Amino acid sequence: MFLTEALIMIFSSDVLFVTGYIDPGTGSIILQAVVGAIAGIAVAVKLFWHRILKFFGVSKNSALDEEED
Repeated sequence: MFLTEALIMIFSSDVLFVTGYIDPGTGSIILQAVVGAIAGIAVAVKLFWHRILKFFGVSKNSALDEEED
């Protein structure tokens, strides 16, 4: 019952009808942050790729690894 009343109050409030303006500079900053995050994740994966493979137990050269041990 409480949840129903809370939802009615939220959806009937004026907060949902607030309009705002996002200028092109803001959109550019958001786009730059997304591209930077993707690039950062790609670099981190590239740097730690062998550790990631070892963690999951996957190795390209499993035969060579066994000979070295």
